[in-house]
Amino acid sequence: MDASGDEQTLNRFLDRRRFLIAGTASLTGSISGCGYLIRGKDSDADPLSVAEDPDSTRFIGEIAGTWGTRFSQVQSVGLVTNLKETGSDPPADELRTRLINEMKINKVMNPNEILADPSTSLVVVRGWLPPGIQKGDSYDIEVVAPPRSKTASLRDGTLMPTQLRRTERRGGELHQGHVSSSAAGAILVDSIFSEESDSNESRGRILGGGVAVQSRPIGLYIRDESGSVSASLLVASAINRRFDTFKDGSKTGVATPKDNRIIELLVPRAYRLNIGRYLAVIRNLPFRESNGSRQVLMTQLESELREPVVAEQAAKKLEALGEAAVPILLRGLTLDNSEIRFYAAESLAYMGEVQAASVLGEIAATSPAFRWHAITALASMDDVEAGVALSNLLHHPNIETRYGSFRAMFARSPQDPTIAGKRLSSFYLHSVVSDSEPFVHFSRVRRPEIVVFGHDQRVRSGFLYVGQGLTVKAIGEGQLDITLYGASGGDQKVVCSDRVSDLIETLSGMGVTYGKMLAMFRTAEREGQLQGKVAVHAVPNPKRRYDRESTEGQEAAMHQGPLPDLFNDSQREREWQTSSGTGLSEADLEMVDGEEKVSKLQQMGDFFKIKKRTD
Repeated sequence: MDASGDEQTLNRFLDRRRFLIAGTASLTGSISGCGYLIRGKDSDADPLSVAEDPDSTRFIGEIAGTWGTRFSQVQSVGLVTNLKETGSDPPADELRTRLINEMKINKVMNPNEILADPSTSLVVVRGWLPPGIQKGDSYDIEVVAPPRSKTASLRDGTLMPTQLRRTERRGGELHQGHVSSSAAGAILVDSIFSEESDSNESRGRILGGGVAVQSRPIGLYIRDESGSVSASLLVASAINRRFDTFKDGSKTGVATPKDNRIIELLVPRAYRLNIGRYLAVIRNLPFRESNGSRQVLMTQLESELREPVVAEQAAKKLEALGEAAVPILLRGLTLDNSEIRFYAAESLAYMGEVQAASVLGEIAATSPAFRWHAITALASMDDVEAGVALSNLLHHPNIETRYGSFRAMFARSPQDPTIAGKRLSSFYLHSVVSDSEPFVHFSRVRRPEIVVFGHDQRVRSGFLYVGQGLTVKAIGEGQLDITLYGASGGDQKVVCSDRVSDLIETLSGMGVTYGKMLAMFRTAEREGQLQGKVAVHAVPNPKRRYDRESTEGQEAAMHQGPLPDLFNDSQREREWQTSSGTGLSEADLEMVDGEEKVSKLQQMGDFFKIKKRTD
């Protein structure tokens, strides 16, 4: 999602003042779905006046920017337990002092003795709250042993419950805000996801281990030259005529002015997986039109929709116009150019038009450049046809496409029997019917999850795996003999079928962890003992770009811009923003405040400087 310099400046302003802008007199009027305003000073000239051209149209993006669209860093100091003698007693520094204080607040007895136990380790805990996250939503957590730590490995450790706060740099020091999230759970060291020999196990992640304790709003701000009560009212009214949603069981407009400049936005259900598109459509929404300008605009946009170079922007503007633009977009579906057909279908999908489903399904299957946006648009739809289009993609030969479809179907309807799974001891297992090459997919973000594509997939005859404390051996007649050595209560021996999903479920019941499961399947794949292949985090690369001059079948191509939220995660988004040269600056990525760039190493070293926020 874009974040211009104006937006970054506003973000800092909003965060520090907590959305309070000077104003003293109450506005006497209100508009439906918007609430009341605090009246600010109106300018003498009307910055919203319509140009002399009687057919002119003003768009919201001309006078308003967006806020709340960046990832917000939160962090804390935490305690990891259950390590296998690989932990360490932390040095006597401010990190240790802070953790001991937290332990005392939570009435933990003998904190120094606990820290001295080699089964524990002090860690720095970090998270990046995504834009629009709601209270109770989960997200991924990063844990890392500090530079001075002697901890050898965090493998199989468990982070004890801790509270994370937003931080910012001011005057060379880090300042700490209110609690934004809680975090806890089983740690997966980063090295288990790498096929390279990586001995560094002092860094890991907890998939879905963070839980937001407050929502992060998003919205618009009226730029200085246009800031007035009438501007906020006019913009909010235009948005609420186009968009509504349900809040606390009641239908309401999505836009609520907070004062003469700030408008807070709710996100309609259709856009929950692609907030960036929602904001882009709002920026293309007219807020003032003169007599006759609407028809002139629609005629112009229909002409632009037929030109690939400007078709994307035209489709967003038509989407912003709502129901009246549907016939134009439907005509766009009939054109020969697949790029134009995609833009038209994408807009129709977010407008809930069922005709878009089959076109998007076809484009997702054949056009890598538009695949991820097409799948996300299908996930936004409630129609049966959209579900059929997504389920057809489960048979696609490309594993990214299959897993992308699975993720879309799960986000759309977790109880869909086509992709329904079960919660095992420390992860989720889904067995999916798929006619293409068998795959076993392991997730690396959001939640620990194994998806078996090919529900009747089996290991090969003669299967043999010998790992640390675990042996799995084929014994004939479609059966496997499993021995887990040194388990609590002694060695465990179990016999199960050679079906991959049965093997995973049996191993989980014996206490085999997600990481050990991945290691076993990777070894089995290298030794040719599986019917299919193993994949990890098979989601699109955010650095791909669409080249209109290249062939559409080029697998390296991708629709321009960042990935939709459905396929995004905080680390990949931060990498994309840095590499693309747009949105977040490197300084913004290192410190949320964006005023001063520091390295990650220095951030950890400066952790002890954190002070309580005083304003």
